[in-house]
Amino acid sequence: MRREFTIHSALVARQSHALDALVNGGFAEARDKHAVLESVDEETFSLFTQYVYSGNYDLLTTGAWSETRRRETEKAKGWDFHYYHHSSGWAPPSPPAQSSNPAWDTFKATANRFKTSGFFRELDGDNVKSPTDIFRCHAKMYIFADCYGISDLMELALNKLGQRLITFKLSDETVGDILDLLRYCDDATVPEELKSFVFLYAASQAQPLWKNPDFQECVLESRKLSMALFNEFLKTPAQGADRSSSNQTNNWGYSTSWNPDFSYGAWNW
Repeated sequence: MRREFTIHSALVARQSHALDALVNGGFAEARDKHAVLESVDEETFSLFTQYVYSGNYDLLTTGAWSETRRRETEKAKGWDFHYYHHSSGWAPPSPPAQSSNPAWDTFKATANRFKTSGFFRELDGDNVKSPTDIFRCHAKMYIFADCYGISDLMELALNKLGQRLITFKLSDETVGDILDLLRYCDDATVPEELKSFVFLYAASQAQPLWKNPDFQECVLESRKLSMALFNEFLKTPAQGADRSSSNQTNNWGYSTSWNPDFSYGAWNW
């Protein structure tokens, strides 16, 4: 089933070179002023519409915003977009020295990278959507933005997802929300930057996550997730231990030899 959205073409075109080519280039879509987006669900495109007009998107007001824009633009000369429901890098900054959990420091530094923009709303989607739905919404926005080269929207979606993960209360009851996000981002079609970002969060929370058998199964099934955890396994020193020691016990209780040449460069797998 399709749903039609009408958006002012000039606002769409300014979002990226790819969308400018779609709207103003030599494609049939530019001539017909109509495009069918095969792999975008309704909510994601509604959020994109919100972003086009406001420079932000808010899960809390998606439905109301969509209806408002429909009324305001139904008589305007614009573009019609249809969608089909989807069937479904950067290198992280170096963590602070002497940290007991360098992966968590790295994740927070990455997630806070764009926080000063003021776009993030702490109550975004609260009491309306489950954490699983919120995580997926932001991940889908990043995937959509990456597909069409909308760099500002990629940064915004990653910021919103990161802030959500930072404030998320991980427990035995809520670990399923993280497992869903990990499985969703482990798909081959997910951009590497998003995948690495989410896997870095998992590595930073490896100790509580590892208690869950389903998480252990995810690690066995995903080479990239296991590599992210292995990176952290080698990098995590024992509490109060000398990082340069050739033999030490890390925070997971295993003894390993420290390789001083092993670094976060392995994130670029």
